[in-house]
Amino acid sequence: MKRLEIVINLFEACNNGNSVTQLHAVLTKTGCFVDDFFATKLNVLYAKYASPKAARKLFDEIPQRTTYIWNAILRCYCREKHYQETISLFSNMVSAEQPDHITLTIALKACSRLQALEFGKMIHGSIKKNDKFDPNMYVGSALIDLYSKCGLVGDALRVFEEYSRPDVVLWTTIITGYEQNGYPVEALLIFTRMVVTGHVSPDPVTLVSVVSACVQLLDLKAGRSVHGYVTRKGFDCGLSLKKNALIRKSMCQSVFPGRFLLRNIVASRFYLIIGHDILFTTLEFGDERSVAA
Repeated sequence: MKRLEIVINLFEACNNGNSVTQLHAVLTKTGCFVDDFFATKLNVLYAKYASPKAARKLFDEIPQRTTYIWNAILRCYCREKHYQETISLFSNMVSAEQPDHITLTIALKACSRLQALEFGKMIHGSIKKNDKFDPNMYVGSALIDLYSKCGLVGDALRVFEEYSRPDVVLWTTIITGYEQNGYPVEALLIFTRMVVTGHVSPDPVTLVSVVSACVQLLDLKAGRSVHGYVTRKGFDCGLSLKKNALIRKSMCQSVFPGRFLLRNIVASRFYLIIGHDILFTTLEFGDERSVAA
C-alpha cells in the first residue's frame, strides 16, 4: 500500500483527541505535515475533536491559511462557547482572507450569543456592500437570530422579508424570535403564513416555538391541536412536556381578559393551518363544535 493511502486511512480512523495527536506525530515524522492538503485536514480534525488550545497551536503553525482552515478554527472556538475569541479571530481573518457564508454564519452566531449588536451590524453592512459575500439562508437565519436575541424583532423581520422563498430554517428562526421576545400572537400569525402562503411544512423545532406561543397565550385548545399534529407526524421533540405545562398554565385564573381577545383573534386563523389534523385532534378531545365555530 502506498504511503499516501496509509496516511489517508489514518485520517479516516481518527475519532477522538488522542488519535488526532498520534496522527500529528506520524505526519511530522514522515514529513507529510508540510503538505498543505494534510495540514488542512489535520487542522480540521483538531478543531473537531481536540481543545481550542490544541487546535489553535496547530493553526498558528500553518503559514498558508485557507478559508477552510479559518472556518475550522472558528467553528472550534464557537462550539466550545468561546465567543469573544471567535469574534477576535474573525476580525483577524477578514484582513487576510475572504470569508464565505460558513465564516459569516459562525461569526454572527458568536455575536448573537454575546448580544454584540454593533459588531453584528458591521458584519451585516459588509454583506450588503460586498457582492462577493454569499447572503444565503444560513447567513439570513444567523442575522435574524442576532437581531431577535437583541430584542430588535423589527430588524429581524426586515432581514426575513429580503428572502423571496424562505426555507423552514428561516421561517422557524423568525417565529422563534417573535415568541421569545414576548409576541406570541405575531409568532402564530407568521406560522400561519408559513404554512398557508409559503407552503412550507414545519419541523420539530418550529413546533416547539409554536407550542411555546400557545403557552404564552394560555391557549389549551391550540396546544392540544399542535400536540395531535406532532403525534401523527411522528415528531419526537419533547412537546408532551410543553403540552403539560400549557394545561397547568391554562388552569391559572389570573389572566387579563384582553389576552383572551387576542388569543381568539389568532385562533380563528391559526386553526385553519393544521387542516384535517386539527379536525381529528379536536374530535379526539371530544369538542366537535369548536371545528365548526
